[in-house]
Amino acid sequence: MSPKIAAERVKSTTAADASSTAAVRAAHLMPLPGPMFAKPIQIVEGKMQFLYDENGKEYLDGFAGVATVSIGHSHPHFVAKLKAQIDKLQHNPPLYLHPSVGAFAKRLADKAKTVNSDMELCFFTNSGPEANEMATFIAKTYTPTDYAYRFDGTPEQSTKAALRGLEMTLKSSTSGKLAGFFAETIMGVGGSITPGKAYFGEAVELVHKHGGLFICDEVQAGVGRTGDHYFGIKHWGAVPDILVMAKGLANGYPIGAVITTRAIADSMKGLLHYNTFGGGPMAMAAASAVMDVVENENLAENARKVGDRLLSGLRKLQQKFEQVGDVRGMGLMVGVEIVKDKKSRDFAPDLAMKIVESMKDQGVLVGKGGMEGNTVRIKPPLCWTNQDADRTVAAFEQALKG
Repeated sequence: MSPKIAAERVKSTTAADASSTAAVRAAHLMPLPGPMFAKPIQIVEGKMQFLYDENGKEYLDGFAGVATVSIGHSHPHFVAKLKAQIDKLQHNPPLYLHPSVGAFAKRLADKAKTVNSDMELCFFTNSGPEANEMATFIAKTYTPTDYAYRFDGTPEQSTKAALRGLEMTLKSSTSGKLAGFFAETIMGVGGSITPGKAYFGEAVELVHKHGGLFICDEVQAGVGRTGDHYFGIKHWGAVPDILVMAKGLANGYPIGAVITTRAIADSMKGLLHYNTFGGGPMAMAAASAVMDVVENENLAENARKVGDRLLSGLRKLQQKFEQVGDVRGMGLMVGVEIVKDKKSRDFAPDLAMKIVESMKDQGVLVGKGGMEGNTVRIKPPLCWTNQDADRTVAAFEQALKG
């Protein structure tokens, strides 16, 4: 869609400008974190990897609705599947059978068998936090132990240091028994921190030694985002006991999923846990459509190829600019750490935000995160092209030049 056509379409469907929308929001929504940017933008339409504001300005989406729009905005197959389902039935609680939930659960469990051949059963929620809570509940019921540990590694931690920290926590803060060990394969909001190749194998061995389960958080890294594999953990070869998914699983439609083995799931027998909206027909249609597209369009492979090009370009900037402290990640899950200079490595969150603002002004949308708020996050739809990667690197370089 050209900017001219987009502008004509957008102007015919919306009347309010961004400032008016912001005023209404401020008047009626609680004062919690909301729109970013000093001057918020208003997005009213999207097509694949592009977004459009109310004036028809086109933006290259490099953040995918916070690593959520996996196959692209308004992908034709996705739209068709949702329209077909809503014409028939938009909601069905777990009280009644519907063919879609079992059918998709089987497809998802079959995918999960690539990382643990015993994966068999699913539970659906509406979001990642709900799925994480459910995974914790399952682990505490199965073990049965109350303590769960979440990996929160920092860029300075080596694999040995991170493992030593885990072991010390188990010895000093628990009875020696553990319910579960939570870990993202690549940290999302935490700044794309990528554990060393040996980390997960040794960590899981230690966790199992203390009676715990490995709960692998694939909320952001799953659905092919890290390249080549549907699940990020496949790159490490570690075997999860429970998988947690959300975000890109349904391309922005609310969903969460927990996948585990029958032996672990059987510990829930006789307990009451109910989710009115989990596994609804619309969510299942959305997730099924996403899986179709990821498979048919080889998006996991594309994420690796385009991600390699993006990382290569960003690492050239790291060599060129003192403010680029680190470039990390895998596939299309990338983080660029911004520092005052390479010698001090002092965090520079204000500069990181200036870079994000500058890239927005250039028509490229990226995010910000990290433990210190100094990591520029690039997590686009998986339909990105090499041209999109090059455009992003060029915009990043221009932002660094000021």
